[in-house]
Amino acid sequence: MTWKFLTRQTSLIWENIYELDEAKLVVLGVPLDSSVTGLPGTRLGPDRIREEFRLWASGYHPEMGNLEDARVYDVGNVEIVPGDMRASLERTYQVVKGILEENPDVKLVVLGGEHSITFPVVKALMDSGKDFDYLCFDAHWDLLENYMGLKESHASVNRRIMEILGKEKMEIKGVRISEKEEWELSNELGRAKDPVYLSIDLDVLEGVPVGTPVPGGWSFEKLWNEIKDRNWVAVDIVEYNPMLGTSPVPSELLRRFLLI
Repeated sequence: MTWKFLTRQTSLIWENIYELDEAKLVVLGVPLDSSVTGLPGTRLGPDRIREEFRLWASGYHPEMGNLEDARVYDVGNVEIVPGDMRASLERTYQVVKGILEENPDVKLVVLGGEHSITFPVVKALMDSGKDFDYLCFDAHWDLLENYMGLKESHASVNRRIMEILGKEKMEIKGVRISEKEEWELSNELGRAKDPVYLSIDLDVLEGVPVGTPVPGGWSFEKLWNEIKDRNWVAVDIVEYNPMLGTSPVPSELLRRFLLI
């Protein structure tokens, strides 16, 4: 169980009521912003989302029930290797693979961190035998072959996922800005069918502090209506930058995913 040495224990209000092998939902933080091309600070996202969850989250939702009934285990954060993007992503892969070896049926809620963390999570799920499509909400396609020579960049994460998952199993919604090569490639993408991996880059929304904001974003309710009825195997919430401000959106998304 060497994957445990790659994590640091943190806490939600309801964490560790259950052991990992008993949980239905696992929360994992990946505090990485090594390839951020806008304003840095997403590495602070996972712990800030947990802090705001403790401050603001209501334990009850009339349509979804009580958080106290959710079987949640917070494994903490991946221990990122400062200055080494590839090593940090490899550690993320190993942690997720280890979680799934101990509890193959668990659903993952991953807190970023920059969007590049999505690739190792998707790869670990695939290598663990999961069959799923990929549905991403983002103001950018993130389909560049590389950015400034780095293939693991957050601007290339969906290109890397496409290479292992296939175009026909991918859908990206909410894009408002792009390079020409990405627009052309996006025409080859399919429509994601359930079960899905949900990747939520918060720059798809208007008003959430992120490092690469794009005007004209969606409302929270529009996003939630898109995802609330989907059958998901894992979800990530990425690109929150608390150095630029605060928002109740990431912690509210976390709360709702723990309830549904």
